[in-house]
Amino acid sequence: MYEKIYLRAHRGNLLTNNGLVIYGVYMPLVEIKWFKGRDDATKAKTIELVTEAICDGCGCSPDAVTVIIYDVPKTQWGSGGKTYG
Repeated sequence: MYEKIYLRAHRGNLLTNNGLVIYGVYMPLVEIKWFKGRDDATKAKTIELVTEAICDGCGCSPDAVTVIIYDVPKTQWGSGGKTYG
């Protein structure tokens, strides 16, 4: 099981519930959680396309968009009382 980290914006940075500070992060923030196994090229393309969609939707610049991808093993993700692994 992984720890859920809560983020909140503060003066252009993100503060987490476990005391970490992620500097220079702007809003909007997009979090993607998917099954582990995609390569770096796929992740980079996804970040590019999601950033474009957010900019088109809300009119912000690409520099304002932050995308975080979480790779979750299928054994740590479940539905209906069973894991996908």
